[in-house]
Amino acid sequence: MTPQMIMDPAFWLSLYRVGKVGNLIEANLLIALVARLIVVCLLMLLAQLVIGIIKHFIHLGLRSAEAATGKELRRLGTLETLLFSAITYTVYFVTFILMLFTIGITWAGLAPLIGAASVLGLAVGFGAQKLVRDIITGLFILGEGQFDVGDYVTIGSVTGTVQEMGLRVTQLCDEDGRIYTIANGDISQVFNASRRDIRRLIEVSIKRESSIDTAMNAMRELALKIAKEKSITARPPEVNIIGMDAAKTTLRLIVWAPVKFVGEVENEIRQRIIDALQNAGVELA
Repeated sequence: MTPQMIMDPAFWLSLYRVGKVGNLIEANLLIALVARLIVVCLLMLLAQLVIGIIKHFIHLGLRSAEAATGKELRRLGTLETLLFSAITYTVYFVTFILMLFTIGITWAGLAPLIGAASVLGLAVGFGAQKLVRDIITGLFILGEGQFDVGDYVTIGSVTGTVQEMGLRVTQLCDEDGRIYTIANGDISQVFNASRRDIRRLIEVSIKRESSIDTAMNAMRELALKIAKEKSITARPPEVNIIGMDAAKTTLRLIVWAPVKFVGEVENEIRQRIIDALQNAGVELA
């Protein structure tokens, strides 16, 4: 092998096709195999590079669209994950076809094998049917806006935050940090808690001789104060009497808050409600 041979494109073409390197005729098959495996590895690396570049430009484009149109970030995040999923599947499919051509397999060569293997063809048909259903359902979910990335939803028996939504599957993360992967075609009913405020009930028992009006006003003012501190705009709190006997009166405070704040608001109220009632001169039962 000389420098002139290395610089000659015909040398590399011959190496790729038949593995010919000088007079090493006996090693032609092995050399051709190694050369084609190297091309396959390069195709895989190129696919990863192409996916990364396209994802980067999509991310920049959607962020620019968000700044220009003011659309909600969660909706754009959902669209971003769907585009990423579609691009990944497309690039990998094209890469797989090129890899088949690289190792010498063509569609004409595969056709008789697929036609003869009826069981395999039937399995592929059923698999494709499920895949198409998942993809179509994912497109309908996006188009109808049933939920977006970041929403707190219940799908079937799983409740959690939508981490990722692809063309085929949706991933939820529950409160314990567990990730659930659900096929879009299996989603038949969705409860989305992020589109409306969530209700929380806080019950307090006061002594029978305490002023009920004073207690109700103190609880209501505390809820409004906490909502103002956290810059939450929600329904006004309500206080109702839910029980009464000779020893005590039970009051129920109803507060509303967005799902991402509701737990924080509830904990804050429970921590401060005793002091608020005591400062108002109300004795707890």
